[in-house]
Amino acid sequence: MSTDEDDDDGAVDPIFAASLAVGTLLQAKDDDTEAWYEASVVDTRTNVETGQEEIKVHFRGFGAKFDVWYARNSHKLRPSNLKLKPRK
Repeated sequence: MSTDEDDDDGAVDPIFAASLAVGTLLQAKDDDTEAWYEASVVDTRTNVETGQEEIKVHFRGFGAKFDVWYARNSHKLRPSNLKLKPRK
Protein backbone atom coordinates (compact mmCIF):
# COMPACT_ATOMS: atom_id res chain seq x y z
CA MET A 1 0.00 0.00 0.00
CA SER A 2 1.46 3.31 -0.97
CA THR A 3 1.09 6.99 -0.11
CA ASP A 4 -1.89 8.70 -1.68
CA GLU A 5 -0.97 12.05 -3.24
CA ASP A 6 -3.48 13.01 -5.98
CA ASP A 7 -6.88 12.03 -4.69
CA ASP A 8 -8.90 15.22 -4.83
CA ASP A 9 -10.22 14.67 -8.35
CA GLY A 10 -13.43 12.86 -7.31
CA ALA A 11 -16.63 14.15 -5.72
CA VAL A 12 -16.28 13.78 -1.96
CA ASP A 13 -19.00 14.49 0.58
CA PRO A 14 -17.60 17.48 2.50
CA ILE A 15 -19.54 16.50 5.63
CA PHE A 16 -17.94 13.03 5.58
CA ALA A 17 -14.47 14.52 4.98
CA ALA A 18 -14.89 16.99 7.85
CA SER A 19 -16.06 14.21 10.20
CA LEU A 20 -12.86 12.17 9.87
CA ALA A 21 -11.12 12.07 13.24
CA VAL A 22 -8.90 9.61 15.08
CA GLY A 23 -10.96 6.49 15.75
CA THR A 24 -13.38 6.97 12.84
CA LEU A 25 -14.21 3.73 11.02
CA LEU A 26 -14.25 3.97 7.22
CA GLN A 27 -13.37 2.12 4.05
CA ALA A 28 -10.20 2.97 2.14
CA LYS A 29 -9.13 1.93 -1.33
CA ASP A 30 -5.71 0.32 -1.63
CA ASP A 31 -3.59 1.69 -4.48
CA ASP A 32 -1.92 -1.65 -5.18
CA THR A 33 -4.97 -3.92 -5.32
CA GLU A 34 -7.67 -1.33 -6.14
CA ALA A 35 -9.79 -3.10 -3.48
CA TRP A 36 -11.72 -1.43 -0.67
CA TYR A 37 -10.80 -2.41 2.90
CA GLU A 38 -12.26 -1.66 6.32
CA ALA A 39 -10.00 0.81 8.08
CA SER A 40 -9.80 3.38 10.84
CA VAL A 41 -8.26 6.82 11.21
CA VAL A 42 -5.18 6.65 13.46
CA ASP A 43 -3.68 10.13 13.02
CA THR A 44 -4.24 13.52 11.37
CA ARG A 45 -1.89 16.25 10.18
CA THR A 46 -1.55 19.26 7.94
CA ASN A 47 1.01 18.75 5.17
CA VAL A 48 3.57 21.53 5.73
CA GLU A 49 4.45 21.71 2.03
CA THR A 50 0.92 21.87 0.61
CA GLY A 51 -1.18 23.00 3.58
CA GLN A 52 -3.54 20.11 2.80
CA GLU A 53 -5.24 18.28 5.67
CA GLU A 54 -4.36 14.58 5.74
CA ILE A 55 -5.45 11.51 7.69
CA LYS A 56 -3.48 8.36 8.41
CA VAL A 57 -5.49 5.20 7.79
CA HIS A 58 -4.88 1.80 9.37
CA PHE A 59 -6.27 -1.14 7.39
CA ARG A 60 -8.00 -3.56 9.77
CA GLY A 61 -6.22 -6.91 9.91
CA PHE A 62 -2.93 -5.55 8.52
CA GLY A 63 0.22 -4.39 10.29
CA ALA A 64 1.05 -0.74 10.89
CA LYS A 65 3.63 -0.85 8.09
CA PHE A 66 0.67 -0.78 5.68
CA ASP A 67 -0.83 2.41 7.15
CA VAL A 68 -1.28 5.14 4.52
CA TRP A 69 -1.63 8.93 4.60
CA TYR A 70 -4.55 10.17 2.48
CA ALA A 71 -5.80 13.66 1.72
CA ARG A 72 -8.83 14.27 3.94
CA ASN A 73 -10.95 14.83 0.80
CA SER A 74 -9.64 11.76 -1.06
CA HIS A 75 -12.07 9.88 -3.29
CA LYS A 76 -10.37 6.73 -1.99
CA LEU A 77 -12.16 7.11 1.35
CA ARG A 78 -15.82 6.36 2.03
CA PRO A 79 -18.05 5.66 5.03
CA SER A 80 -17.86 2.20 6.54
CA ASN A 81 -20.80 -0.15 6.58
CA LEU A 82 -19.53 -1.73 9.79
CA LYS A 83 -20.86 -0.73 13.18
CA LEU A 84 -17.86 -1.86 15.21
CA LYS A 85 -16.18 -0.18 18.14
CA PRO A 86 -12.75 1.20 17.17
CA ARG A 87 -9.77 -0.81 18.38
CA LYS A 88 -7.77 0.74 21.20
